[in-house]
Amino acid sequence: MGVTIDPELFEELDSLRSRMKRSTFVEYLLRLGLREYKRLRSPGRAPPRSSSSTPVSRP
Repeated sequence: MGVTIDPELFEELDSLRSRMKRSTFVEYLLRLGLREYKRLRSPGRAPPRSSSSTPVSRP
């Protein structure tokens, strides 16, 4: 999979990952984000608010 991301986001990811491989760190963040997204969408919870950030990738 290839994605295009904002240069500032790229720099922030690199500064947070320390010595971990970039691909491993991004996969970890995706799994964490999906888990949280599913948790927020569980029955009885309000839908997540839209973010003001730009989408990571566009088709």
